Amino acid sequence: MNDETKRLKELRRARTRMKRQLETCPEELKPLNACMLIILQERMVEVLGTIEERVELENLRKAMRPEWLALLPQIKAMAPPIPV
Repeated sequence: MNDETKRLKELRRARTRMKRQLETCPEELKPLNACMLIILQERMVEVLGTIEERVELENLRKAMRPEWLALLPQIKAMAPPIPV
């Protein structure tokens, strides 16, 4: 298994962990966690570009509350880059 494949598996595992964390985290952290999940998924779409990843991104956006989506640009500005 090459480094790129390992990194993609790590990203997918991170996405799964973030989804689980979003379900269990305190209410005041949910907007931040939801935005970070979307940022991670956007990066996966950039890297992979598959229809599956694009559909996942759209589903995440649809599931987010509008007030959380409004925070996305601010959180993106503060978030560290996601290496791939």
